[in-house]
Amino acid sequence: MERLRSVFASADLSLAGFFKSAFRDSGMDGMAAHSAGEFRKALEEDFDALLLDASAVGELMGSNSAEEAVSGLRKLYPGKVIIALADNASSSGDVVALLNAGASEVVCKPPRFRVLAEQVKSLVRFARPAARPVRSRLSLDDGAIVLDTPARRCFLRAASGRAPEEVRLTRNEFRILAELIGNKGKMVSYDDFSQEVWNHT
Repeated sequence: MERLRSVFASADLSLAGFFKSAFRDSGMDGMAAHSAGEFRKALEEDFDALLLDASAVGELMGSNSAEEAVSGLRKLYPGKVIIALADNASSSGDVVALLNAGASEVVCKPPRFRVLAEQVKSLVRFARPAARPVRSRLSLDDGAIVLDTPARRCFLRAASGRAPEEVRLTRNEFRILAELIGNKGKMVSYDDFSQEVWNHT
């Protein structure tokens, strides 16, 4: 099974070591982001869960509030687990506002990272759509296009006598093509198609 990947976004450098150690011990990969640049770079990679320090959203994202930041992230990453880390003194109204903005969970600081790691695994398990059988190879027009789904590679049939030519696709381009080829000749609703392409992890 593929290792889960979590991003911890906080300006508090002292917490990064605890985060990485606890998540590694739980069998997950973790990346800590302490600046706006590191945060943007971390989000360019695929991830399963985002742990966002609510007190650092201005520095990391330029947001006016944690609710605004969580709401924006939820729109960009609808199928991901987003956990907001709130100050221990946060009122219940603040916690409710973060949940209403789209947080999967709100955890008071300082977090118990070992427990948080297990929470992430549980939340990711429930956030993912039910697994469906994945065919290892998809082809179109008798092999004119062949997709190797486990390796995420696409090949076009070349002129006779030549090896197939590999076409480089982004992750989302590959998902779109795989959905189209896998459902050839079928009617698929926009919602189902969107769920498989954009919310698939």
